[in-house]
Amino acid sequence: MQLKDALEILEEIVFYLELKEENVFKINAFNSAIRNLSRFDVSLKEAFDKEIIQNTKGVGKTIQSILKEILEKNESSLLNELKSEFPPEIYSLTKIRGLGAKKIKKLYEELNISSIEELEQACIENKLVKIPGFGEKTQSSILENINKLKTTKGKLLLHHADFIYDELEAELKKIYKNKFSPTGSLRLRSRIIPKIEILFENNSIQKKIIEKYSLKPIDENIYAGIFNDAEIYFIFTGEKQFYYELLRTTGPESFLNKINFNSLKINEFKSEDEIFDKLNLPFIPPQARENENLELRFYDFPSLNDLKGLIHIHSNYSDGSNSIKEILEYAEKKNYEYVLLCDHSKSAFYANGLDENRVKEQWREIDEINSKSKKVKILKGIECDILPDGSLDFEDSFLEKFDCVIASVHSKFKMTEDEMTKRISKALKNKYVKILGHPTGRLLLSRDGYPLNLNEIINVAANEGKSIELNCNPHRLDLDWEFHQKAISKGIKITISPDAHSFEDMEFVRYGIDMAIKGGLEKKDIVNCFSLDEFLKIFCQKQ
Repeated sequence: MQLKDALEILEEIVFYLELKEENVFKINAFNSAIRNLSRFDVSLKEAFDKEIIQNTKGVGKTIQSILKEILEKNESSLLNELKSEFPPEIYSLTKIRGLGAKKIKKLYEELNISSIEELEQACIENKLVKIPGFGEKTQSSILENINKLKTTKGKLLLHHADFIYDELEAELKKIYKNKFSPTGSLRLRSRIIPKIEILFENNSIQKKIIEKYSLKPIDENIYAGIFNDAEIYFIFTGEKQFYYELLRTTGPESFLNKINFNSLKINEFKSEDEIFDKLNLPFIPPQARENENLELRFYDFPSLNDLKGLIHIHSNYSDGSNSIKEILEYAEKKNYEYVLLCDHSKSAFYANGLDENRVKEQWREIDEINSKSKKVKILKGIECDILPDGSLDFEDSFLEKFDCVIASVHSKFKMTEDEMTKRISKALKNKYVKILGHPTGRLLLSRDGYPLNLNEIINVAANEGKSIELNCNPHRLDLDWEFHQKAISKGIKITISPDAHSFEDMEFVRYGIDMAIKGGLEKKDIVNCFSLDEFLKIFCQKQ
């Protein structure tokens, strides 16, 4: 079990303690421990073995013993005891955006609501408006969020789907010796994965596989089931037809029509490349097949090895898990030339944002580390908050001292489209801002982007010579691939940024590569493909 999974158990304990109106100091102690431990990207066992838990501020003996029990028994007796005092589904209400323990307690006490279904019915019957602190606007928002939750149920973010597929693949490799491959939306590397589809080459243990995973037939040679709460489809085909079926089941239909797939007179091929040769077409990687606007031509698509810079990395100066030295060592191991460190600015108090004095302290450490580093250069960046009026979190006289400034919106999302567009446009016109971070602010399957005229923002960025970030955290994937061609047609370079707070997050660049290919970006379109000298001279020179 990972430490972060154990912290989720602590969060659930906090929820029930708040429902019971337990001592506020006790609740604060749990919250403090969760916050301080969330910086560490390790397993629970490793957290104990390295004495991270024992030596972290705010993690007292009581919480240590709870975590120890979770490590040994995979559960918490305290949590089980607390849950027994309430209806079994009450914690599910926390899935509804905007509902915390205090509001859930009111709903339970006033209307005896303890499940999402009961809450939805109460909203439909207009019952929430009678509860102090709710009202029509809150009721409407809750109902909207319930509907959103229902539409996303069963869908997976790309990295979650990868994790489940990896577990499934590891099991299958032990018993299935013939070829198999992900197909469908997972192979297309879509933002959202509705089901995990796998194509198998037929062999004698097909029946055993079907039985092992309790699969049900839904069509000829197609079987469906559930694995780790995800819907899975197993598709079986002949050995000689494998690559034909791989291309067909990867799809999508629009791409198959575009390449005249149905014109093929045979279905036996030794690779997908051979099929494209047969159709007199260059090979188009699966990621790009979802983009209907791309031409059928050769593209100089990027790979992970083409990324020379690791951009938008948070350290433990703000809300990251790792020290600057640890980040440098990671970058050396991955053969990067440079790292743009971008901790939060002072308005992001919730993320331990840096004020001017702490920034200067960080700069001194960066200078010291760079003086000893021969392979990788750490650049002095900041993720600077765009304030509601479009001004920035630091004065220009301070911003000019950074190597590169990323500007992002982190607050006041509920502005009108016109207000938000003017806010971001004003920030882009600041000569020290070089990159616009996660431009729409969306969180996939969780939060829509704020109202924004993105086409206008792209125009402003182009006029001001700014880059737009492709934030490749799989919860964001923002700038969306559907806007990539619009951006590069205006001369904008795209920055692939993991927005990383841990080593695990730094690996998200692979999703950035997937989305860049999907958007039709080539190496020349991507800021990270610049060498260190090019990055400093062409892109991040101070004006």
